Parts: sequence; C-alpha cells; structure tokens
Amino acid sequence: MINKLYATGWMTFAFVAGVACSGNAGRRAVQSSDIITRAELSRTAALNAYEAVQRLRPQFFKDRGRTSILRTESRTPTVVLDDRPLGDMSTLRDIAVTTVYEIRYLSASQAQVKYGSGYPAGAIVVVSARVKEERP
Repeated sequence: MINKLYATGWMTFAFVAGVACSGNAGRRAVQSSDIITRAELSRTAALNAYEAVQRLRPQFFKDRGRTSILRTESRTPTVVLDDRPLGDMSTLRDIAVTTVYEIRYLSASQAQVKYGSGYPAGAIVVVSARVKEERP
C-alpha cells in the first residue's frame, strides 16, 4: 500500500513538473494592443495603413472626447510618419501598407513627452520600413 502511494506521489510530481516546465509551448504570443507589427500587417489584405488600422486596431480611431472647454482641437489622434507630423487620420490612406514597418498608438501624455504639446488625442505613429532599415 505504501509503495502504491509512493509511486502515485512520484507520478503526480512528475506530471506537475512537466506541466510547469512546458513554458509557452502551445500558447500564442500576446500582442500589444498599442502596436501593429509588420508581421500582422503582412497577414491583412489591406492596401493602405488606414485599412490596416481599421481591421486590426479600430480602437486607434476612437474619438477621445473634448479635451478643453476653451480649445477646439482635434479629438482624434494625429498621424506621425517617421517622427514628423503628417496630419489627421485620413492621411493614413496615402501610406501603402507594404512600406510600413510598424504602427503604434501613443496616448496624449506619451505623445506630449515624445513630440511636445499639440497632441490632445494622442498620436498614431507610423514607422516606415525604409527608416527602420536605416536606424535598427
């Protein structure tokens, strides 16, 4: 009886140890909700950056609401291409998805730290593949 309990204990231990050591096997990598990677972009049938964002992270386009009672600034994120302000979200239609390395959403506070004031609704930052090759 004791041998049977002993053997059962070791089998349970071996099973638990095996499960614990399996790591991330069989699990999908967790994707960031603020970044669209080149790999994700390549899996879409989108022709431009606007379509890609609309399909993969529609929350990037969310209206952030009024930010001040005195200012009538845009309530949607500003598009930044390779660290240069480009315009409103419609400018994403002019960027071919094949030229994009990464698209990232920055909150208003993150955009202010990186680019200064003038981004009350945040920023959609597009990094082109050309720039990424120049600056790894």
